[in-house]
Amino acid sequence: MGIAKHILVIFLICTSLASAEGWQFDFILENDAIFIESINHDRYYTNGVQMKLKSPELYEFTLGQLFFTPDNQKTTLLQAQDRPYAGWLFVSAAKNTLHDSFMRHMQLTVGVIGESALGEQMQNGYHSISGNNRSNGWDNQLPNEPAVMLSASQVWALNQDASSNNFSWNLLPYAGAHLGSPYTAAEIGAELRLGYRMPKDYTISGISFISGVTAATNTNHEHFYGYLFAGVDSSAMLWNTFLDGSVFRDSHSIDNKPVVTKLTAGFVFNIRRAKITYTQVYQTKEFYGQLKNHIYGSVQIGYLF
Repeated sequence: MGIAKHILVIFLICTSLASAEGWQFDFILENDAIFIESINHDRYYTNGVQMKLKSPELYEFTLGQLFFTPDNQKTTLLQAQDRPYAGWLFVSAAKNTLHDSFMRHMQLTVGVIGESALGEQMQNGYHSISGNNRSNGWDNQLPNEPAVMLSASQVWALNQDASSNNFSWNLLPYAGAHLGSPYTAAEIGAELRLGYRMPKDYTISGISFISGVTAATNTNHEHFYGYLFAGVDSSAMLWNTFLDGSVFRDSHSIDNKPVVTKLTAGFVFNIRRAKITYTQVYQTKEFYGQLKNHIYGSVQIGYLF
């Protein structure tokens, strides 16, 4: 619990340093219950929460928590053929650099994996309130250990100059890499957007739980805009602590698949300073023996101060 407090204090210090004018706050919830098939059945990447601050100078500060569970959460026994229980609590700081037709992103993420990440408390606490069944296998979760990851990515924009027209489209290809724990990976992807008065920005809608591709909003929010989007993202996974197990101690682990692909689709609506994004994610199997591909949803609410 002490580590969790320190992570929260770091984020609050970053928040206190922010001047209100021109900053953007985003709250992001990802959950596999945001899809009708998965209601009342948590599995795999089952929940993620992030609070993000974006500055006018294109700095970002994030506080987040993700947790993962196996498919069968009724048993208290370790399930050697399924993924481990795991939680991750983290803070990150990032800097975006804008160029004529692309944006570069550098991010440092530090946090803790294990009991101190409070995954068990978050999941079973919510289940107690909502009346859902408890997850009984958290005693088998990955042990406490620090996690440090450096991420770098670049987003390009095609047909960006037409975005301010009433109806237009643009394409945002991107590539990124992550070094450290929990992820050492490379990813590539692209997002196609079609809509009304789209902003001239490099925002990839729907966050990646690998925490690599993101963007500060670079537009005037004093108007209405909206668009639909669809994207594809593929990651080559060299290391995934949530599947490969703890870095510093013996733990439950399972063989991960070398390439994981996600298909995304959703919409964005912005009215003056408020913005909402919904993303549906279809993800291929992450490990050998996984019963099915994974589907989850993401809701993001943002406000520009």
